[in-house]
This record gives sequence, structure tokens and C-alpha cells, in this order.
Amino acid sequence: MRCEFCLLRKYNPLNALNQDELSRVSRIKKYKCFKKGEILFQEGKTLNGIYCINDGVIKLAKYGSNGKIHIIKLLIKGDFLGHRSLFSKDSSNLSATAITDVKACFIPKDEINTDILNNSKFAKEFLHLMADEVKKSENKVVDFIHNSNIKRLVKMLLFIYENFGIDKNNMLKLVLSRKDYANLTGTATESLIRNLSKLDKKKYISLHGKKIKILKLEELEKISL
Repeated sequence: MRCEFCLLRKYNPLNALNQDELSRVSRIKKYKCFKKGEILFQEGKTLNGIYCINDGVIKLAKYGSNGKIHIIKLLIKGDFLGHRSLFSKDSSNLSATAITDVKACFIPKDEINTDILNNSKFAKEFLHLMADEVKKSENKVVDFIHNSNIKRLVKMLLFIYENFGIDKNNMLKLVLSRKDYANLTGTATESLIRNLSKLDKKKYISLHGKKIKILKLEELEKISL
């Protein structure tokens, strides 16, 4: 789809471009598809552009000094990926992997930088985006310090429920491995499994293999507060 007609741009800085600028970006961008589990780029790689996610889910992760993977965040349709490379000469300090099949548009760095220099509103939108990411990172640090493992798990289940919804069987649409849940919540996998079992025994959720059904939404919301 051409950028001029893409509704997803209202969720990112591309919405600040005029029609001529969008037409130019649309001519230059490349449409890419990634299979579930495929790596878009690895930590230490130099990025030459940004991705705008059309569909699917991507996890951003970083390896700790002990070799453990820490999932920093999940990216969904409308999100940008790799935009920090626009303002830094450093290589990426994160890796990006498709959790589901992903469709994305790749826009070369030189093209985006041209629009940043020529469109102040577009540049400001990028600054707002990065400031918001810093704020969320700071909140996440506080969350890890003050919240229990089970509370962080509940908040992640609610995030998935609110952002991805449920399927026809009332299961959470986004299916993650126990390891991914553990990495997202900063918890050991064994502890994560115990906490899921506790929620299951209390009938707040029900477990069906990797799939999870939320049974008592209001009770989970209370726990998350």
C-alpha cells in the first residue's frame, strides 16, 4: 500500500509528512515479509534505515552479561523500528525478532534524514516519539523495582489482552512461549510457570498449552493496580 493511503501512519511520525513527501517515501520504500522466528537484525548490526510495521509482532531484546535474553518491548503494527539509528552513528544495541509473521516497510536512512531536515514538524514528531520511549523505559525500571513478579505478569497479560484481543475461543490472540513471558517480565522461567499456575488455580485465567484464557478480567485489573 502507498504511504499516502496507509491508515497506520497516524500512529507514527509519518503522519507529519505532506502528500508530496509521502509519495516520495512510497516510491523509495521496500516492502518486506518476515516469517515467525526470523531475525530482522541482530545486536551490533549497523542499520541503514527504519521499519514501519504493517502487521505482526516483533520483540526487541538484549543479551545480558550472563548470556540471558531480556525482552525490552513488543512492537506492533504502526510502530517504528530502528529509528534511533537516525540520530546515532552507533550500531544497534538490541536485536529484533518476529514473534509472528510480520509485514513491514523499510525506509532508507537517507530518505528519512532528508525529511527530518526539511520538515520541522516531522523532526519534532521523532523527538516526541523518542521522549515517550525514554519515559516508558523509566516507568519500566520503577515497575521492576516496586512490583512483584506476579503483578508484572498480570500487567503483561492485560497488555496483551488490550492490544491484541482474543480469538473465537476467547483465548489471547498473541501466543507467547513461557520463556518469552519470563523475559518480558524479568522473571526466571520456573517462577513464571509457578505464577501462571497460581492464577490458574484461583480461576483468574485458564491454561491450554501455550494458550491462555482470561476468566476474571476485573480481578486481574485489581492485582495490576
